[in-house]
Amino acid sequence: MNALFAYGTLIDLDFFRAVTGADCDRVSARLAGYARYPVRGADYPGIRPAAGCAVDGVVYLGVTEMAWQRLDAYEGDEYERVRVRVTMQADDKVCEVYAYVFKAEYVDRLERDR
Repeated sequence: MNALFAYGTLIDLDFFRAVTGADCDRVSARLAGYARYPVRGADYPGIRPAAGCAVDGVVYLGVTEMAWQRLDAYEGDEYERVRVRVTMQADDKVCEVYAYVFKAEYVDRLERDR
């Protein structure tokens, strides 16, 4: 699996390139069963499982091993890379990809009132 679902700062293609050093194709997608929350005191969001919710974002295709290493370092300790199933918005195709999910032990940093 070499695809990433991005839902926050990494949606910006120029920012993604700066972090990863890679140039990947991307497509719009939706992740069901998760909600996006602002992180207190930060300019980036986190996602957590949430029934009945969905998060829009993009899927970057063809992410290289070097790009994954750089992404893991960028996301830091608050996030874990997990497998999720997203629906591509262009054709409703469901694909398994990775996403960075905010870890449960840091959930108190998320703004829960939306």
